[in-house]
Amino acid sequence: MCIIIIVWCLKRKAIVMKIIYSDHAHRRMKQRGITELHIEHILAYPSYIKKSFEERKEAVGVVQDRTIKVVFFETENYIKVITII
Repeated sequence: MCIIIIVWCLKRKAIVMKIIYSDHAHRRMKQRGITELHIEHILAYPSYIKKSFEERKEAVGVVQDRTIKVVFFETENYIKVITII
């Protein structure tokens, strides 16, 4: 797992959040040539976010002409990235 600090913009408030990547997410990122910077950008500036199952959410964004979906869940203290599609 990897922990990174980013600024999460929510309702005009800047909140510092930790991002924790699952091993599965890291494997998918490597397979698809997606960096942590890409994921941070999508989480900070998504095209949209929709609810998934079991408290998970899907943030969808475009980076370098690629549409990327980030499946994650969040708590008060951190965001855990589950997988990248």
